[in-house]
Amino acid sequence: MTHDHSTEQPYSSLYYCLLAIIALLPFPHGGELFWEHAPFISSIFLLLSIWLFQQWHYNRTLPHIINTNKISLILLCIWLMYTYIQTLPLPTTWLAFLNPAAAKLNIYTSINDASHTNSLSVETSISSIELLRYSSYVAMFFLLLVLCNTYKRIKHLAFIIFIVGVVQALYSLLNYYTAGQFSINEPIPPWGTPWNEATRGTYTHRNHFAALMAMTIPIGIGIIMLAKEQSNEKRHLEKILSFVMSSRALYIVFLCAMLIALLFSASRGGNGAFLAAFILTLSLFLLFQGRKYKSLSFLPVMATVIAIVILLFGIGSLADRFEKYGFSANGRDHMLTTAYSLSQDYPLTGSGAGTYPYIFHQYKNPELGTSSMSKRVHNDYLELFTDQGVIGLALLGSSILLFIITIIKGIKRRPNPKIAGLLFGSIFGINAILIHSVVEFNFHIPANASYFFILLAIALISSNRQHQ
Repeated sequence: MTHDHSTEQPYSSLYYCLLAIIALLPFPHGGELFWEHAPFISSIFLLLSIWLFQQWHYNRTLPHIINTNKISLILLCIWLMYTYIQTLPLPTTWLAFLNPAAAKLNIYTSINDASHTNSLSVETSISSIELLRYSSYVAMFFLLLVLCNTYKRIKHLAFIIFIVGVVQALYSLLNYYTAGQFSINEPIPPWGTPWNEATRGTYTHRNHFAALMAMTIPIGIGIIMLAKEQSNEKRHLEKILSFVMSSRALYIVFLCAMLIALLFSASRGGNGAFLAAFILTLSLFLLFQGRKYKSLSFLPVMATVIAIVILLFGIGSLADRFEKYGFSANGRDHMLTTAYSLSQDYPLTGSGAGTYPYIFHQYKNPELGTSSMSKRVHNDYLELFTDQGVIGLALLGSSILLFIITIIKGIKRRPNPKIAGLLFGSIFGINAILIHSVVEFNFHIPANASYFFILLAIALISSNRQHQ
């Protein structure tokens, strides 16, 4: 499908506005507070509205990638609709049938609050805010699929992700070595790990910063793999000189800085997830591509670079944390027990999107005390189950699973070499956050949740052979 200049220019404006939003998402605190994330939500909805108007006005057809993933996208939309249904007032008999625990809680709540309504969510205002957040993730994901319709655009998107990671890493290392003298974004209380103990970027907690690094480093590796494919020198000396003078050398320097920042975050889960994701992704490509996938030949070089970084800079306080805690749950086992007890009362529909921090105290283990850490399950999958029950978990989980199956099929088809490195990097980053989220709540940090959907879009586009 072709477009004339008059129709392509508006799309270009939307695309560059979207890139600007993506670049600013991690600032400040990764959008952890709603007022920090609200401007991004509004901007995404505005861009989507403009795109919809242009689609209608110019009578354009949907890109091929939307049609091939329509079932997955429909499931995502149904999931959003279900989240909205959780906030609606329901007849008492319906609520008692669908969610008996919520019905009992509503009886006690309505005594003190006459305005309280019967709904599947025990706190509709919180669930409404979560619905806005979820909708912004899906809207951004959809916009990326329809706007990143050329090789050039998908590479621009990857560079933006990489640059964000570089900036976050350099900012973190600067404050790590100066004890926070250049810090412009203090953590939200009660969190506050000193800068000389761990890197944390513009986030409140080092674990969430580690997740960002674990998603952006793989994209940097993918960009370097792309650059390698373009090297045609035949003599060894020419290759060495070309490498030293090329952009690839600068990319590797930046990548080293990001690796150091990840190590110095002292996040056991973040570093462990990064390593596990690398092994898993490499195994996938070896299984489906074998030795015929030329870009994999560069990966031993990257492994060597990682080893050199660790030898030269050490691993900061990560070693101390492993020495002190090892692989112990560090209180997370009590959080899992609390979430499991809660889920038994709300198995089908959940207590409502985002409501776990407002209801968990009724079920928590006394050993958790009053720590703010206990307000999250530290397992995104289990917290989704407590919030939205079997229905919400099945809808979102099946949608993501179908997307991943589509991506794996793309690996089998042998991706276009122009962006094959980005496919490897995006899958690497997706695996990293999915693994890390078993012990953390990354998907409740808007920037990290958004970046997951961005990587998912890059992987889908890179695995799709039909490009403009």
